[in-house]
Amino acid sequence: MPRPTAARWSSWSGAVKANPTHLVRPESVAELAALVTAVGERGGTLRPTGTGHSFTPLASSEDTMVQLDLLDHDRVDITPDGRSATVSGGTTLRVLARRLAAAGLAVPRFGDIDGQTVAGALSTGTHDTGSGLGPLHTAVEGVELVDGTGTVRWVDHADLPAARLGLGALGVIVRVRMAVTPAVVLATRTAKVRLDDVLADFPHHTADHDLAEFSWLPHTGWARLRLGDITDEPPTASMTVRRAADLLADRGSTWVAGQVARTFPERSSVLGGFLAATTGDVASRRPGHEAARALPPLRFQSTAFAVPVDALGPLVRQLEALVARDDLPLVLPVRVRTVAADRSAWLSPMWDRESLVVSVRTVRGMPYTALFGVVQQLCRGFGGRPHWGLMHTLGVEELSELYPRWEDFVEVRRRFDPRGVLESPYLRRVLGPIS
Repeated sequence: MPRPTAARWSSWSGAVKANPTHLVRPESVAELAALVTAVGERGGTLRPTGTGHSFTPLASSEDTMVQLDLLDHDRVDITPDGRSATVSGGTTLRVLARRLAAAGLAVPRFGDIDGQTVAGALSTGTHDTGSGLGPLHTAVEGVELVDGTGTVRWVDHADLPAARLGLGALGVIVRVRMAVTPAVVLATRTAKVRLDDVLADFPHHTADHDLAEFSWLPHTGWARLRLGDITDEPPTASMTVRRAADLLADRGSTWVAGQVARTFPERSSVLGGFLAATTGDVASRRPGHEAARALPPLRFQSTAFAVPVDALGPLVRQLEALVARDDLPLVLPVRVRTVAADRSAWLSPMWDRESLVVSVRTVRGMPYTALFGVVQQLCRGFGGRPHWGLMHTLGVEELSELYPRWEDFVEVRRRFDPRGVLESPYLRRVLGPIS
């Protein structure tokens, strides 16, 4: 078994910090299974962690935390027929995308942060945008994990809807088999459009395009509308040129606004106008797995809720009014994306309904509690379900009412972790205790 060490751990955004007694990096599934067994025998707890891109304390523990970056490091095995790939849980989405792209393949459901591990992205419900695309976990055909008893399980039948999106509550994911498709190139264009026009036309955009999303520029009547379609034409430029173009044309102004807001938060209301004035049209052709990436060039805190598609106009208008009335410290664009209805994972926020995901972010260092509370209350009024990897204050009482198959997940959790080895204060809040 690998030698554990004490360590300090922080999430990517800095919102979550932990001082685990043991931080362990096993090099084999056998080592991991022995570790889980030993932790259980001494009555301890253990949490798997990836690259820290969750904004909640989902991965944190003051006892034992496990990182999988040394276990089958960056391994991606593609089946001879090119229809599936098995990838180690600690591999990042970036590495997976590049390995698949080299074989002319892709998983067309990556989100906007490709630094996440595969296990972490699946465990929190990561998604892309497009009315025909479900979350990343809809591509999962099977999961190998070490459960709370130290048993190595391959899950691909009755329990798979729990394992596809399990919050790390069922076990430590070590391998995943995913369906893959031929790689595509996506031609995208971003333009500044009146918010009134976006709200009126967005249902048509989602029906007519492979990718459709928009970002409202707070304190203004403007939005950035982004549309994309699969094309037979080649990508327009090298990765280096594309990155530079994005930073200069689309992301540079966001960075400036964020820095000003952090120093002068009372000026938040005028920065939306700055973003609107500096937003221009951007067009490009990129490999599909790169096209959705929209990570701002600064660290931030975030909340997001999945709401029914017919909530679009009323929700955005109410948010617009609340921000203006209360002068809320909202600077970064409010992003709205479409995700297909999903029946593959019992805890999917898109369960059984096509959804809009409304994401609100603040620059790290700015106050966010009041703003996120307003967003949560507003989205809850439309039946919103929180993104599992982003900030919210809901507990098991509220969450259990949002998911029709909640008790099915709870039953699997009790079988996979009967002693609560994988429990944490945060999991007890959102899922309830094992016993």
